[in-house]
Amino acid sequence: MVLLQVDPETLASDIWTYDIVRKNMSRFTFNPGQHYAPYWSPDGTSVFFSTSRVTDYVMYQKSLTGAEKIIVTDTDWIRPTDCSSDGKFLVYIKTSVTDHDVWMLPLEGNKKAFPYLRTPFQEWDAQFSPDNKWIAYTSNESGKREVYVQSFPSGNGKWQISTTGGLYPRWRRDGKELFYSTLDGKLTAVSVQITPTFTVGSAISLFSITNAATYAESDDITLYDVSPDGQHFLLNAPAETAKPSYIILALNWADQLQKNP
Repeated sequence: MVLLQVDPETLASDIWTYDIVRKNMSRFTFNPGQHYAPYWSPDGTSVFFSTSRVTDYVMYQKSLTGAEKIIVTDTDWIRPTDCSSDGKFLVYIKTSVTDHDVWMLPLEGNKKAFPYLRTPFQEWDAQFSPDNKWIAYTSNESGKREVYVQSFPSGNGKWQISTTGGLYPRWRRDGKELFYSTLDGKLTAVSVQITPTFTVGSAISLFSITNAATYAESDDITLYDVSPDGQHFLLNAPAETAKPSYIILALNWADQLQKNP
């Protein structure tokens, strides 16, 4: 597992890995600057992530052996959101004059990034389908965030998946189901068909996510993830804190002493 931790004193963010079997955490990033949005490569041997520096933003690919390389440098804010299952494309979000757009970085060939979705609206959290022929993403083009699916790489055809607001789309490994969170924190499943044509089935509300509103507009926190079979969910929720202490404040106590010597 790969996760983000923030130092409560310095507010610096670093990426850590967690061994589920050994239950051991190891720090993964050490360079100065803020580190965020870690994503595994499909083969599990490296991690893609972003850093912010004084004058620019950088995306890295770093292997578990420690070797790292810069794959994108930009003056605009950039954040990886997924990698195709064949390892050929990294999809990321980029801010620009048209707000948040979806960009693609080929990891083979000329490795020259290009825009996939560039509109006047906010596109967010793009995710490849298991067969890499579709992209699920969120957009606020209707006035609120909804989940959409569009073909890749052509971009022909678009289907709206959510109808009452949607965030954080995630595919089931076989491509037969899409999950997303509603704006009020209900994890929802929608049956889909990706071959031979794309079709959308009915939506089923699964369960509520505690404190989902805390993260609904977050840039760098992923609300949940789903197992390949769609039967188990890993949720990102605030840690429980101790109950606050109370101070009793007595007003005008000196006047009361004078009245009751």
